Amino acid sequence: VELEIMPYSAVQAKPVGKKVLLTCRAQDDKGLISNLQWLDPQNRTIRNDNELTRNRLSVEKMTPDALALIFTSLQESEAGTYTCSAVYAGTQTISKSVRIDTIYAISWIDAPQEQFPILGTRYKVKCKVQANPSPIVDWLRNGQQIMPGTSEHYVIDTDGLVIQNVTEEDDGTYICRAIVLDTGELSERNIKVEVHTAPTFDERMPTTVEVVEGESASVTCVAKGKPNPQYSWIRSNNDLNLASSDRSTVNENTGVLTITRVSKEDNGEIKCMARNAAGTMEKSVNLVVIIKPQVMDIRNISVVEKRESKLVCRATGNPLPSVTFWKIGSNSEMVAGLQPTDDRVVVDQRVVEGAAEATLIINPLIRSDDGLYTCIARNKGGEARKNGHLTVEYSPSFANTPIRDAWSWNKKPVNLTCLAESIPNATITWRLNERDIQKDPNFKIQGNGPISSLLVTPIDNRFYGTYKCIARNVHGEARKNGHLTVEYSPSFANTPIRDAWS
Repeated sequence: VELEIMPYSAVQAKPVGKKVLLTCRAQDDKGLISNLQWLDPQNRTIRNDNELTRNRLSVEKMTPDALALIFTSLQESEAGTYTCSAVYAGTQTISKSVRIDTIYAISWIDAPQEQFPILGTRYKVKCKVQANPSPIVDWLRNGQQIMPGTSEHYVIDTDGLVIQNVTEEDDGTYICRAIVLDTGELSERNIKVEVHTAPTFDERMPTTVEVVEGESASVTCVAKGKPNPQYSWIRSNNDLNLASSDRSTVNENTGVLTITRVSKEDNGEIKCMARNAAGTMEKSVNLVVIIKPQVMDIRNISVVEKRESKLVCRATGNPLPSVTFWKIGSNSEMVAGLQPTDDRVVVDQRVVEGAAEATLIINPLIRSDDGLYTCIARNKGGEARKNGHLTVEYSPSFANTPIRDAWSWNKKPVNLTCLAESIPNATITWRLNERDIQKDPNFKIQGNGPISSLLVTPIDNRFYGTYKCIARNVHGEARKNGHLTVEYSPSFANTPIRDAWS
């Protein structure tokens, strides 16, 4: 009579961590079998009341003549020879042994299903496999097996596939295949390989960007890489991250730096940092703040006619503005240098103490040059204007005052008016027959320049004769004569008083 153990194999390989059941029973004369039991590798009886082993190893009667040995979760330490024994016919001890070998099923210890080598580097596609018995590992790409020693580009290592000098063509899905010949177990792991490339900047990205003070501006950083890079902007002189500035924002995904209310402090070098998993690259950009022109100074001037006048205008800005003039009322602005339509007029442009300066030179000066002149300063940021006045001074003149003789009758009063043109205004005095007019109730003078009226009441012949109006200012004087005569004709008796020289 013999005992049998199912499954029927003297050596059985069982995976660690799995439940295992072995059943022992008599082949014949089952009624004569008693005291059926299981012994562990140390020949100790396995009992369910053993506190040390009952949670992981137990026995269970399956049928009256069959006893099962149950491993709750097989451990590597439980490998060994287990014996089933019984008493036959009350006197004969019979037994049957089985050897349990523990095996590890294929498990992926370090084999990420997405891996990212960097372009141009040596990279190992990781595939660390564990099994007992030890597995054989091979690789497939695009359905084709990578044979060891047949390629310098791929080298099969114990825990991965080494790619020499990674290229973008190495993108794809690789299969890491593990085989245990002893058990026939086969397992495959699909690994997606995506080659990462460090950021590179677009050659068209400018190295200098001009922005205007007081306005909003944006600067775009353009780089490509895999994966798409993230962007930041740094000020070169102090490593300030511009995303933290209260006047600027940075879009990390698009690389756009936006500056609100540009100030002259923004002038200088800034750096775009483009980062991804493959690396970090930086590119410098020179930020040039265009400062709008500002006219600092233009002064009103007064110059005597026929002399040389110089009207000076100074302006600032970045870049320094060009400065010129426009006479209000004229058809066009003046050009630098000699004016093509008037060789008396020159615009001289130069830089003085860091400011742009233009001088309007007129020589000789004539009266029509008098007027308002606009100083115009322009650069890329815009223009500024400010007015200055050129006053042409000249000596008194009666050119526009007609000369008329006056007459009176019956001692009627006569009003003599004198108007002198000059800058500055002239002071007017009166003479009669080359004598200064004395205080006399028959003379009434109203105004002493630039207009003056003399009311004469000719009570006798002393008041008739030649009257002279004399106009004086700092530049000279002018004289104007007129005659007051008596009229005896009765035809004028009812004629009203007339103004003379008006």
